[in-house]
Amino acid sequence: MKTELGRWLEMQFIKWQMEQGERKTVRGFAAYLEVSLGTLNKWMHGDRAPDLESVQKIATKLGPEIYDLAGFPRPNSDIERIRQAFEVLSKEEQAAFADKIKQAVAAHPLYDKLSPEDREELIELARLLKQRRDKDRDQPDKPVT
Repeated sequence: MKTELGRWLEMQFIKWQMEQGERKTVRGFAAYLEVSLGTLNKWMHGDRAPDLESVQKIATKLGPEIYDLAGFPRPNSDIERIRQAFEVLSKEEQAAFADKIKQAVAAHPLYDKLSPEDREELIELARLLKQRRDKDRDQPDKPVT
């Protein structure tokens, strides 16, 4: 059974095709969204819903409505800008930045005044930063060819 999310994704697929100026396949749309065809089909048919990391990735391409449809709170625009800036930092800069955020958040008196949603988002951001840092530590750099 199609869900509101599934119908929205279908509309986004049609809109994407129009922007491309030609008919495209769902496989091509999945590649554009950087997800597997099977995953996209499950989302479109209402069999599954995207996780937060997928929603964040899709939102950068299709818009923030995906947060509402997938049942996640929309990110604070300041935090979103920080997340996007983080993406372009080197591994060392990311690790240092993540440590600084943790220190600042823990020590800041306004932390207690954040809404529960913003606290959750901030904690999720720190968790994602740590995951990425740990993943980068576990994977040696690929040689440049």
